[in-house]
Amino acid sequence: MKEFSYTITNEYDLAAKPAFDLIKLAGEHDCRTYVVKNDHATDIKKLFILLSIGTKCGDTIKFVTDGVDEKSAIDKIGKYVSCNM
Repeated sequence: MKEFSYTITNEYDLAAKPAFDLIKLAGEHDCRTYVVKNDHATDIKKLFILLSIGTKCGDTIKFVTDGVDEKSAIDKIGKYVSCNM
């Protein structure tokens, strides 16, 4: 299991475009991927649930991967989040 925590700096919070891109990235890897906010884990591949976790600028969320490609997945997700959120 690999983890990456990130504090959202984008004033537009977790919008549909970044959420879709994260889902696409997660789908490219053979592992389960979750977003955790306030100790509540959500499968990253469920777009509406991902958007409904209510993130806003200043919130810290954690990405968790677990499976065969967990290292590659968390590295790519971390890079995407750092550059786009």
